[in-house]
Amino acid sequence: MPLNHFTFKIGGPAGYGIKSTGLMFAKACFKGGLNVFDYSEYPSLIRGGHNTYTVSASGETIYAVDEGVDILVALDADTINLHHHELTNGAGVLYDDELVHFDTKVCKQPTIHCFPVPFIKIAKESGGTKQMLNVASLGATVAIIGYDLSVLLFLIEEQFGGKGGAVVEMNKKVAENAYAYAKEHYTEPFHHTLKKIGKKENRVYITGNDAISLGAVASGMKCYIAYPMTPSSPILEFMA
Repeated sequence: MPLNHFTFKIGGPAGYGIKSTGLMFAKACFKGGLNVFDYSEYPSLIRGGHNTYTVSASGETIYAVDEGVDILVALDADTINLHHHELTNGAGVLYDDELVHFDTKVCKQPTIHCFPVPFIKIAKESGGTKQMLNVASLGATVAIIGYDLSVLLFLIEEQFGGKGGAVVEMNKKVAENAYAYAKEHYTEPFHHTLKKIGKKENRVYITGNDAISLGAVASGMKCYIAYPMTPSSPILEFMA
C-alpha cells in the first residue's frame, strides 16, 4: 500500500450531514497536499434512507475510490451492518455507542478496531447541539488517524464563516473536544495513518458536476434547460 493511501467512509440517515461531513474530510486531505477522489451514495427516495460518503486520499495520483475502507464512521447501525465487509485489515469503526447499537461480533474480529466515541454528548457539552455529532466524528477521526487538527479547524472556519463567529467557535470547540477525547482514550497506535505532505499550488478541488458545467461553458454552450432533480441539480445551479 502506498504511503498516505487511505479511505474514509461515513454513513447514516438522511439529514445527518453525511455529504457535508464527507466533503470536509476530503477538503482537509486536499488542503494537506493529498490527492482525493470521493463518491456520494444515497437512495432513490424523496426523503430518508441510508446515505454514505466515501473519500480515498493518497500522496500519489488517484483515479477512483478504493473498495476497501480504513475508517468507517457509523452514525447508525445500518452503516456497520451494510458496510463492515468493506473494512480492510486493521481498519477502524467509529460510532457513538449511545446512538448506534449493533452486533458487537464485528468488534471481536482481531483485525478490526472499534472506537466508541460519545459524539452527541461531546457536542452538547461543548455548547452545541445533537446535530453537531458529525463535526465531533471528524474531530475524533482526525485524532485516531494522526492527521493535523489545524487543517480541520481551518475548514470549519471556511464552512461556517457565513453563519457568524459564534457558530464557528462552537463547531471548532466540538471538533477539538472530540479530538481530545479520542487522543485520551485511544493511545495505541492505529494501523492506518494520514499525514500532510505540504501545500501544492495550481490545484482545485472540483466536483464532477462542476467539471461538466465548466466544460460545457468553455465549449460555447449558451443555454441549459433541465428539471431540478438530484443528482443533476448542481449543474442547473452552477449554470444559473
